[in-house]
Amino acid sequence: MTRDEQLQWEGRWARPAGIVAFVAGALLLVSAMLFFPENRPGIERNPDLLLSIHEQSDGYLASAVLSALAALLLVGVFLYLFRAAVARGAGMPRWFAYLVIAAPVLFAVSAVAGAFELIDL
Repeated sequence: MTRDEQLQWEGRWARPAGIVAFVAGALLLVSAMLFFPENRPGIERNPDLLLSIHEQSDGYLASAVLSALAALLLVGVFLYLFRAAVARGAGMPRWFAYLVIAAPVLFAVSAVAGAFELIDL
């Protein structure tokens, strides 16, 4: 790919990547507002958190799902940035793109699976 083709590609995908990044950030903000653990006096932190999860399991699961969706949306943003960095000779190996994809996917799966585990606990 020539330099001009790369710049045209970046120009074409810069706005969608920015919008997706903004939406992912908004999803993270909303997910943080869905679950508020209580602070009960006389109860240690971890048992207190589990009690809050038990009482607000729907909010906790919704928070985890929104965080997972935000992570999955960031795959596209990370790939855009990776391709732009590689085109500029950043010295990153091509196989690193697999990590750029796998890390958010693994985070999303673990966030939802962890939420189910804590709700079941």
